[in-house]
Amino acid sequence: ELLCFGLVRHYKGVDIALRALAASGLSDVRLTIAGEVWEGGTQISQLIKQHNLHHRVEVIDRYVSDNEAARLFDRCDAVLAPYRTVTGSGVAALARHYRRPLIAPDLEGFRECIKDGQTGWLYPAGDEASLAQLIKTKVTRTSAAAMSSDLGAASNEDGWDDYARAVLSLAWPIPNAGRKNA
Repeated sequence: ELLCFGLVRHYKGVDIALRALAASGLSDVRLTIAGEVWEGGTQISQLIKQHNLHHRVEVIDRYVSDNEAARLFDRCDAVLAPYRTVTGSGVAALARHYRRPLIAPDLEGFRECIKDGQTGWLYPAGDEASLAQLIKTKVTRTSAAAMSSDLGAASNEDGWDDYARAVLSLAWPIPNAGRKNA
């Protein structure tokens, strides 16, 4: 099971995910699209109908609470973020927090947080055929589960505690930091 999570906007490429899922030819892969649809709702419905994906795609078009999000991340095997552009991604941080591999385009903003084949998979941006091939040949429940140890190590690196310490150190520098004792 794959999860596209967060507000649905055109730049997030849910349409790319749907066309790639259809092109993969796999009947045993499910996709959940969870988050309020701001843009492209009609197109999403049309693509689901056009490619006969009704039984494989669940659309949760509303705000998703933290508890429900935790259940969605828990039940998915991987998180799919088929963005057209990215400057940063809360979804990438959530995938890492929940120790789920991330499938994303090879764009600056994703390539820094994904070790291809270790903590997720990268594919050429906007390339539906490459995404379909990736889903068909490399993304499996087994391969996603095998990334668990690398995802666990990654979640301990630069985690929220480290981030908070870094931010706080900017506001309240540690006295005498970097000074040598006399």
